[in-house]
Amino acid sequence: MTAAPGDATKITRDALRAGCDLIVSVGGDGTNNEIVNGFFDGGAAINAEAVFASIPCGTGGDLRKTLGLPKTPEAAIASLPDREIRAVDIGHLRFLRRDGRDDERFFLNIAGFGVSGVVDEHINRATKLLPGKLSYAWSSLVAILGYQNRNVRLTIDGRDIGSRRVFTVAVANGRFFGGGMMIAPDAVMDDGLFDIVIMGDMSIATVIRKMSAIYKGTHVRHPEVESFRGREIRADADEDVFLDVDGEAPGKLPATFTIRPGALRMLR
Repeated sequence: MTAAPGDATKITRDALRAGCDLIVSVGGDGTNNEIVNGFFDGGAAINAEAVFASIPCGTGGDLRKTLGLPKTPEAAIASLPDREIRAVDIGHLRFLRRDGRDDERFFLNIAGFGVSGVVDEHINRATKLLPGKLSYAWSSLVAILGYQNRNVRLTIDGRDIGSRRVFTVAVANGRFFGGGMMIAPDAVMDDGLFDIVIMGDMSIATVIRKMSAIYKGTHVRHPEVESFRGREIRADADEDVFLDVDGEAPGKLPATFTIRPGALRMLR
């Protein structure tokens, strides 16, 4: 059991060093993120043959949706013997902490910045009494109503794509974030590429009108939405732009997102 932030990472590292070769996460997206980070130390895998598995049981269930896992913990447990071990990509992120120090971490599903980082602040301060989808939807609405779009500079695989005024940007390994929003409908977790979805200078009214489209994945057709694919993304800003990393809010830009193809073995 975990008692504080970071516990799952330490428990995982200790278990792997003790010889365990299968780590099963029972929790939400934040717990999954901490455990995946525990598979590595100093950027290197503790045991490259070790396997990760997930039993969804938490506020966020976006990884579950991407993987197509059963909804209930009981059904997910029952499915474990039938799953296959597959190598999946993970993301590596270098970023600036809120105290101004450099930091790094891995992510399994989606990292991004903009309003999504502000949503994380709201959801993680909330009591989480509402079900996951309702809790995220409410926090998203509160964050959107008080948010102003930010200017960011983006480089993808060394190519400068210029400055954008953005609502949010998702650097996606998986397809879903924010409690079921299909932000990156074409993302695949084992293709060696991020799907980068940029929601541009959209008004609050437009975003609210398009909320159902985001849940369906059809928002990518909107003229203010751009999509790219790449292995490394660099993002800078002259003002505070906060990060969203698998549903957690660890810091802000500048940040560099790098894909690590096939770096994690998972029961899927």
